[in-house]
Amino acid sequence: MFAVVHLCTIILNIMQKLSSTINLINHQLLAALLISLFFIACKKEPAATPPVNNPSLPSVLNAQFTGDIFTLAENAGETSYQLTLSASAAKAETIGVSVSSSNAQYGRDFTTTPAAADGKITIPVERGMQAVQLKIIPVNNNMKDGVRELQFTINGEGSIKPGISKTKKVILADDDTKASVAFLKTTASVSEAQTQGYTAELFISPLAYSDGFIEISYSSVTASYGTHFTTEPAAVNGKLRLAVQQNQSKITFKIKPVNDAVISAARSINFQIASTSPELESGIQKQLSLSITEDDVLAPVVTPIQTLRNSFNGTDTYFFPGTYITGIVTSVNDNIAPAVVYIQDGTGGIALRFTTTNQFLPGDLLLVDIQGALLGERNGVLEINQLQQSSAVKTGTDILVVPSTTITQLYTTPGNKEGQIVHLTNVTFTQANGTATLQGDRIISDGIRTALVRTESFASFSSRIIPAGRVSVTGILIEQNNQYIILPLTSQSIQ
Repeated sequence: MFAVVHLCTIILNIMQKLSSTINLINHQLLAALLISLFFIACKKEPAATPPVNNPSLPSVLNAQFTGDIFTLAENAGETSYQLTLSASAAKAETIGVSVSSSNAQYGRDFTTTPAAADGKITIPVERGMQAVQLKIIPVNNNMKDGVRELQFTINGEGSIKPGISKTKKVILADDDTKASVAFLKTTASVSEAQTQGYTAELFISPLAYSDGFIEISYSSVTASYGTHFTTEPAAVNGKLRLAVQQNQSKITFKIKPVNDAVISAARSINFQIASTSPELESGIQKQLSLSITEDDVLAPVVTPIQTLRNSFNGTDTYFFPGTYITGIVTSVNDNIAPAVVYIQDGTGGIALRFTTTNQFLPGDLLLVDIQGALLGERNGVLEINQLQQSSAVKTGTDILVVPSTTITQLYTTPGNKEGQIVHLTNVTFTQANGTATLQGDRIISDGIRTALVRTESFASFSSRIIPAGRVSVTGILIEQNNQYIILPLTSQSIQ
């Protein structure tokens, strides 16, 4: 820029000197010429345009392996593993890869191309390439070396940096040592109703070195193929042939029960590893014993509730298997403890105490398996306790019509009404004074006999003022010390 300014100054000086020595015409011609030269020489050059960055070219290239684990047989020869780049290389680059192993030695067990030096490999990348190859050459020998594990890691020491999958594990399998095949479990069971089948698993350790097969045989005294069970894949001549692929670590097959309507004992089938291809061998757990359990059962024998109550001799009693009762739910979770539900059949009623809050509603029909439960008294009330929620199965719903009665009738024709729902009419609360509440034991009378109405403190209506005059009371009847007590269900039970 300085040289241009200097040149312009010189030209101007020449013009000034000439203007004093030449005639006007020549001066005008020369002036025009010099002015043209001045503008040509002094014209300002535009500023250089900076280079535009190409956003499609990444500032840093990343490399990663395809796949994270592979089994390489000792006798496989040179095998290539690919490393892919995040974009094509714009210039010559390099990838740094570290190689390590706890039980294999470079040069003795394997080599690589490019070669490693001090546990490091430098892979050249030419301009325009988007993938390169790392070659691993296992050393084949006649020794039983077992399984060796190699680990290759892109270390970032080259101009190309590590991507997400920067590590590659290579299992170097000894062709003089076989992979072991064994059942995951030695015993299992499946219900006859599970027609989708049981999946039997066999594990291959460490991995299958190459493609092969496993043959499974079966035997049973109680089950016949096609009649009681089938398999996937199907058995041929009493054996299942399972194809094994290289690098496979697990293989499965299905045993599918045939669901029939015949009641029988459980059927047992033994499955055994019969043979394998040469590169495989049976492991320790060679057998699986599968039991097919029966889903067809006899209808339960139901014990009448009153028979159950009459069997109580004052001592807590456990029930044996096969003991069932059935009944309709008569209580709600308001004035009754949340874990307790009352049911009754045509003979009587009883309290069921579960280990958790019961979820049943009035009108539910229940079939209750009381095996392992305990029949005993709590505060003088007979109940079945220690019941699991799963012991009671809802089989339907029904409407229970509760006949009206009086306190006098309860005492004159008592039977065994405890545990049943009753509806008393024409009774009065003797303690109704306009301020007393229902909470606690309140006396009711029909003019001849009396009974108690018990409202627990946790009931939603415990603070209700005792109604005056004649009312009706509906609730569960219990008996304590020859005294009848009614447990109202809700506030609407007293009208």
